[in-house]
Amino acid sequence: MVSSYHADVADQTDAAGTPGLHAVVGIDAAFLHIETPSTHWHVVGVVVLDDSQAPEPFDAEMLRRVLADRLEHVEVLRRRVVEGSRGISQPQWQHTEVDLDDHVRATSLPAGSGLAELAALAGEIGSRPLRRDRPMWEFTVVDGLADGRKAFIAKIHHSLVDGVAAVGIIGAIFDVEPSLPPLRTAGGVTPDPFPGRREYLSAAARTVVDQPAVVARSFTRLVRTAWQVVQLVRNRDGNPTLPLTAPRVSLSRSITPARSAAFAVFELDAVKEVRRAYGVTFNDVVMAVAAGVIRTWLLDHDDLPDRPLVAAIPTSVRAPGDGDASPSGNEVSALFGALPTHFADAGARVRFLAEEMPGAKAFHDELGPNTLGSLALAAPWNLASLLFRAYSDLGLADRLPPAVNLVLTSVPGPPVPLYCAGARMETLFPLGPIFDGAGLNVTVLSYTDKVCIGFLTCPDTCPPVQQLADAVPAAVAELVAAAGALDLETTRKETAIMDIQERNRQALAAVQERRDDYYEAILGLERAMAAAAGDDATGWAARAETAALDTRSVLRHHIEETEGPGSFYEDLSEHYPNLVPAAARLKAEHGPLRAAVDQLVETLSTVHDDAGVDQARAEALDLLKGLLAHRHRGAELVYDAYNVDVATGD
Repeated sequence: MVSSYHADVADQTDAAGTPGLHAVVGIDAAFLHIETPSTHWHVVGVVVLDDSQAPEPFDAEMLRRVLADRLEHVEVLRRRVVEGSRGISQPQWQHTEVDLDDHVRATSLPAGSGLAELAALAGEIGSRPLRRDRPMWEFTVVDGLADGRKAFIAKIHHSLVDGVAAVGIIGAIFDVEPSLPPLRTAGGVTPDPFPGRREYLSAAARTVVDQPAVVARSFTRLVRTAWQVVQLVRNRDGNPTLPLTAPRVSLSRSITPARSAAFAVFELDAVKEVRRAYGVTFNDVVMAVAAGVIRTWLLDHDDLPDRPLVAAIPTSVRAPGDGDASPSGNEVSALFGALPTHFADAGARVRFLAEEMPGAKAFHDELGPNTLGSLALAAPWNLASLLFRAYSDLGLADRLPPAVNLVLTSVPGPPVPLYCAGARMETLFPLGPIFDGAGLNVTVLSYTDKVCIGFLTCPDTCPPVQQLADAVPAAVAELVAAAGALDLETTRKETAIMDIQERNRQALAAVQERRDDYYEAILGLERAMAAAAGDDATGWAARAETAALDTRSVLRHHIEETEGPGSFYEDLSEHYPNLVPAAARLKAEHGPLRAAVDQLVETLSTVHDDAGVDQARAEALDLLKGLLAHRHRGAELVYDAYNVDVATGD
């Protein structure tokens, strides 16, 4: 039986009680305006679940229960777009009630299906555009996988989320421990699908009046940015990789609405091994893997160029603390990098990227990481949407030089196992959009000890996509073998690493000691919260408060040791200025974490019944998520600075 579930909405309203609107701006607006029948601007995430230990089977009904309980905390999923008309270029977001029966569906694969069959279904779902008369997302629960596994396929319009925000949405409906959500049926009257006349006309009038100024600003900004690019290219020692320098391959053709997907997964330890050997970043390694599999793919179809492909690499510019409260779903820029498919040797591909990517990042930073967003904010989208539609309808990608060959991005995923209604997430495969002239998207996401890759193509223009996924194990093995063959004792990188380790021996020992204390405090708090309260809620709260106080003490010591004179962050500022922004983001997390643990201590001091126990456990779960994520990001920063993996053995 399927019940009706609705998510409550706290609508913004005007004085007359009309549901409130706010403008869709910047890159969010771009993703709405440049969508065509063949270019769908949605992202897809495919989650594979094991519900064998869950209290109840995971199905569409269970997912509706989870969403009914959580959707109020995910504001972007309660937005629907109100399109402009009659020359009004700026659409509006309207908060609305969500009918989960319309958004959550169920389907089945043949019994015993694997990743290939699941990917084929995801490609089929990705081939269909999202409806715009309701919030632009849908989830499909899938059964029939081998070993009784379940899956759900989440499709969300790119105007609502970027890669980082999409992972955040997954985090909002998953837990760090098994749990079963309460059954909740919340009704309510669905708001009128059309906003009030007065408010709509007011918003429309503002848009029309502003258009001349917007166009003027757009033209000025475009000219200034173009001149800035010319000057930067002229004054730089090396030549940066730029759009419109890509070779023409099968990926460079006009696409159709059809989509094909494929998935691959390998161990995170392989990435760590290559990183240690070559002194490169996680992104460098996954780009090298992508270069290897794409080289094999194109070579097998006699389509391999003799020079690198050009990849557009989306880059998050989301500031610390940004989340659903932001009116913009996308805080993203893009840099352009050469992908060394022209090298047969795996080690040569890694070394090429180690030299290429710092320059690409530096050029991106010099140009300004917010330039793309600024241009999108000022663009005359009525004209731009017509141009994009003409580019697609006329098949101009088949005749004009390709801007890029593919989109390639990596997103940090959850570092700890996650659960949805007691079902454990085993893998999470991301799929990004493709467009005319760039018929391949490669998206990589890390999850616990795995690296998950999603490949998306247009089957009408590209070779079979499953061949990409099939080539991943060999490409990873080739990289690991190349890393093992390096003579680490004689390389300049290893010598520099040894010097750094010697200079910072005491500092690194202090970091490891803090991490151990930090982790023990987390485990202690987790055990206290998991303990049964029984009939003695007050006694349970007293014991839990002791663990919370210990966590607060350890956190305060951690903040003092990392922010004080001679601290870890001070050392980074002095010796590694390129890591200062990452350190600043970690420091910005200290205040909210401290406030959360203080709030938990206060809550525990007032617990006298089961309701108080539930409230304390909910606060503790949120705190534990934040503490674990902070610890994980700190380990990554230590590695980037000193090439020492302090997370080993955790």
